[in-house]
Amino acid sequence: MCRCGHSATFDPYGLWWKFQRKMWDDDLGKAREKFWCARCKARTGKRVRPIRLELVQPSKDDIQLPMPDEREWKRALSRFRA
Repeated sequence: MCRCGHSATFDPYGLWWKFQRKMWDDDLGKAREKFWCARCKARTGKRVRPIRLELVQPSKDDIQLPMPDEREWKRALSRFRA
């Protein structure tokens, strides 16, 4: 959620994979620094950080990011199930 009122939701699995590939800390407090408002960037030319991040239920309108290949995905699932 941005100060301008714009909000966006992301597919959680693709977002997780992006953070893994970039080796970014996925703690919500630190993850906030990786996001910025596209509308404010278009209007002002500056990256405006969100005022808050929230966990919400996935929906069909989420922004889709690339998923890992099937082998990598299965390896990640097995780490979390163990």
